[in-house]
Amino acid sequence: GISPRALAMDINRGPLLQADKNIRLEGQEDRISTRLSDGLKEYREGESQTLIIAGMGGPLIQDILSFDQAKTDSFEELILSPQSEIDKFRIFLCEKGYEIVDEDMVLEDDKFYVVIKATKGLNRSDINDDKVMLTKSELCFGPLLICKKHPVLVEFLKREEKKKENVLCKLRESKTTPAIEERIRMVMDELSLIHSTMENLNS
Repeated sequence: GISPRALAMDINRGPLLQADKNIRLEGQEDRISTRLSDGLKEYREGESQTLIIAGMGGPLIQDILSFDQAKTDSFEELILSPQSEIDKFRIFLCEKGYEIVDEDMVLEDDKFYVVIKATKGLNRSDINDDKVMLTKSELCFGPLLICKKHPVLVEFLKREEKKKENVLCKLRESKTTPAIEERIRMVMDELSLIHSTMENLNS
């Protein structure tokens, strides 16, 4: 009952056929339609108020959002769940003039998912580094998730801390080479960022 109507689009016919089956089973044919589309290519500007993109990597979502800027800008809000390179994805949103207005994080089947709500904020002509630059911690873990002291983020950081410590232990047991030493420095930097973020959440 949240939305009066919905349009489900996918690049592959198989998932759409399954969606059609589920829509019929739920008796929602009059409220949900499906359409074969590569990203937003078959979407007509103004058809929807909200765009939801989930279940794919950050770079692919960036490609979809960048394909036709007028279409993307026509949505009142974006609900996005990138599965990879989330720090770079947050930079992308800022550079495109979007403001992150809410974030959530869930743990399902032992996998963490970040959900970002973004709306048009800054005018591109007004954008400069001071306005769009989040801290490294905010880029990696989410400015609003940190602000909320989100319990799932806390669980995520604890797991990441343990994984990085295990990696560091194995690296230190390896034969020392310049590449290994560089990797150790990188993991230590990652651990330092996790620890500083955890301290922020506990303060």
